[in-house]
Amino acid sequence: MLQPDQHQQMTSSGAIRIHGDVELAQQFFTILRDADFDPEEWLSRHVGDVAAYRAGQFLRGALDFGRRGFESLFADGSRLMQKQGGDLVSAEESREWMDAVDSLRSSADRIEARIQRITQRLQAKGETS
Repeated sequence: MLQPDQHQQMTSSGAIRIHGDVELAQQFFTILRDADFDPEEWLSRHVGDVAAYRAGQFLRGALDFGRRGFESLFADGSRLMQKQGGDLVSAEESREWMDAVDSLRSSADRIEARIQRITQRLQAKGETS
């Protein structure tokens, strides 16, 4: 699982981001660390050290191959949909759009605040007259 203090390195480097209850996440990492489950060690009791090591290598390689294949498939599909159909926008276009929305929201908030101040001034003048 995770070596001692490896979770701190991963969270501080940004490899893992925790949203929500950080204390609960810390307890989860502690439980995982204390569980200390090593599949190769468990398998070596049944088939021997060399076979367990080879099985571990095979599984790590297969998982890595699957992860890379999925990432490649996702990236290729995304590019194809962006170019062919225009159904997907690129990350840069999405960021630009979100920045424009945030800017518009800020402008609308400022206008609303200005309208409220003017309304309050007009009400105050109406009450004094």
